[in-house]
Amino acid sequence: MSDETILFNIKEGVATIMLNRPSSLNAFNDQMIRETLVAVRESARDASVRVIVITGSGRAFSSGADISGRGGQPPQDRYDYYTNARFAQFQGHDFYLYWYELTWDDDLDSDIVCEFQGMPYFDITELGESYVCCAWKERACYTFDRWGAYIYVSAAGYPMVLNGNDFGILKAGDGRSNRIVGMRRFHNELMVWQEEKGVEGGCVTLFEGYSPETFGKIVLSSQVGGMNAKSMVIVDGVLTSTRTDETIKTIAFWLSRYGVMASDGRTVQVISDDIQNYFDPKEPECIRNGYEHAHWLNYDSSDNVLRIGLVSGDGATEPNVFPVLDLVDKTWSFDTPEQEIGCMTEVSAGSGDIEIIQVGGGVDDGTVYRLNNGTKDVTTAIDAYADIELGYQSLIIALTEIVMRFKGQQSGSMSISVLQNGVSVFSIPLSMVPDRPTEEFVRHRFSLNVTDHQITLRISNGNRDDDFHLIDFGITSYAQPD
Repeated sequence: MSDETILFNIKEGVATIMLNRPSSLNAFNDQMIRETLVAVRESARDASVRVIVITGSGRAFSSGADISGRGGQPPQDRYDYYTNARFAQFQGHDFYLYWYELTWDDDLDSDIVCEFQGMPYFDITELGESYVCCAWKERACYTFDRWGAYIYVSAAGYPMVLNGNDFGILKAGDGRSNRIVGMRRFHNELMVWQEEKGVEGGCVTLFEGYSPETFGKIVLSSQVGGMNAKSMVIVDGVLTSTRTDETIKTIAFWLSRYGVMASDGRTVQVISDDIQNYFDPKEPECIRNGYEHAHWLNYDSSDNVLRIGLVSGDGATEPNVFPVLDLVDKTWSFDTPEQEIGCMTEVSAGSGDIEIIQVGGGVDDGTVYRLNNGTKDVTTAIDAYADIELGYQSLIIALTEIVMRFKGQQSGSMSISVLQNGVSVFSIPLSMVPDRPTEEFVRHRFSLNVTDHQITLRISNGNRDDDFHLIDFGITSYAQPD
């Protein structure tokens, strides 16, 4: 071995590597790097070596890297391949990787070190389809159908960042792989429900903490679980009786195959004693097995009640029984809407004296209706649309392109509108009919030039009777200082 840059010897079980470029304060050049690595490998192969000592000659151990003569550029015997890299699958593997081919026009010496650095290619669809999502502690929490018992918690303030030191993965429950069917914020915690399967049932888990390093969990139940994401709600200000007084608490309510459940974050109990026949398999009106996705439960603040929709009886396929629980006197009754309601929620009113209104999805015609409005509850159809908000801190957002793909239909249209600070700027009608009858999907791509601090993209059907099945939605945008 050359002794130009290092002095190397092995004596009495001690391997000594002395950096030997005192004139440059033992700065590492390419040759010193190669020779040091060769000396370390030779020491590792020698069974008599018990310790390796690295020291430096002269008045310094090492001043770092020797960049003299390079002008800040990498050495000539290193190669960077960026433009020709392409990702591909290898032998049917699930994951895509970048593959590189390097060739030399001469034989390589045995002490030449080849180093490869790369960034992995990651496709979010490898986790499967997103199933349940929620916001918690300025983070986005996602679950996917492929590994359904895990929660992927984004970095704080960055809902699309699923990597780095501030990103975490949480596993719900007691170790079983039951899929997560619901997540809700509960005080400062996150309450998570897993599906009920077989004899062992499901789980209810409460996660606590402020960062991936401090996140911890409490399993509230290892038997009771949940049904679906539309069958659970957190209600503030519930009047709860104690032995000596009545107190106000925050309570979680949800549907289980065991009944209507409630929890204060410490215990879980059944509160559906008066309607328990709907959860008794021996009764003909018992809820149908296999229709867990169809039942629903939500809070109606206008009457301070829980509204529930159950698929009851052998022939039912949609909710057909609608129990109501009064949260003040804890009594049960039944609602009789003009038509069956497949789900229910509360939304902020766009105008009028009532700040919060209740809406439900009509089973018969697929229309979203305003509830608690007249005696039949379904007399007023409302305009339904989806808004996508673009904004980041105090920066100006520039929107330059939109790409959409949705299922093709024989007729119908949809529209996408652009709003700046809540004011509509323009609307673009788009056909949902494929160009060729044999095509399954319709794709639209168009350019824009919109800049503002807050941009809203509103997606809606062309008319009330049209179906709309959005599959992919992509935008090109960037943020710039104000």
